[in-house]
Amino acid sequence: MQKAKSKKIWNIVVNVVVAVIVVVVFFISLTVLIGGKKGYVSFFGTASVAVKTDSMIGDKEDSFNPGDLIRFKVLSDAEKQELEIGDVITFYDIDIYLKTGADNQLNTHRIVDIVYASDGSGFKVRFRTQGDHEPDPDPTLRDVADVVGLYTGKTPGLGKVSLFFQSSTGFLVCVVIPAILIVAYCIWWVVRSARAVRGKKNETDEKERLRREILREMGIDPDSPEGRALAEKAALDAAASAPADSETAPEGTEGERKEAEDQPRKDERD
Repeated sequence: MQKAKSKKIWNIVVNVVVAVIVVVVFFISLTVLIGGKKGYVSFFGTASVAVKTDSMIGDKEDSFNPGDLIRFKVLSDAEKQELEIGDVITFYDIDIYLKTGADNQLNTHRIVDIVYASDGSGFKVRFRTQGDHEPDPDPTLRDVADVVGLYTGKTPGLGKVSLFFQSSTGFLVCVVIPAILIVAYCIWWVVRSARAVRGKKNETDEKERLRREILREMGIDPDSPEGRALAEKAALDAAASAPADSETAPEGTEGERKEAEDQPRKDERD
């Protein structure tokens, strides 16, 4: 009984661990897939990105360091028009694209100036940005369309975890290997279940074979109405004599057990 209880607890623990791994793998995969297309993943209007460089190191409250995970509010077109000098914004950086050729590369710098330029149909707003740790402003003015969000906070050090997940090693360790383990577990569970069903069927077949053999020795055709009736009666007697609950059934006293063991011997003598 204790062994069966321990096995049940172990199965529950394994199922919980597998479920947690599935959720984590799904979340990481979703983050990598969605984040790869636009550079970030937004939940309820808030997104986060990991800091890779030291361009925003500083002594201001909204400065941050490499390895931090920063959060920003995704802005609407109307909210982008309300940005002010001193705001820290996240934007698609054309300068990084020109250097690396990689699309959708985000950068987060502070607005140090707002430039209103005429484009023939009116005034167009552009933002001059600069990192707190940089001596000069960025070479390119930022169009409103390139702005993604407004900085709202940071979690020191958590960006290193995010960057690890985004790396090829992190994807292998956190997605590929757990996925392989989950598939292996599912295969093992299917094989174990199939063996259990096969074993139960073999046990039933063996009982049926013995029943038919005994009936033949008694001179009764196993397929006759009499043979089937005896089989049904034996099944009902076995069900009635079995304890209702093996875990709660009383074991009886030592004398009762001994009496039960001696009863067949008395019947043989009689």
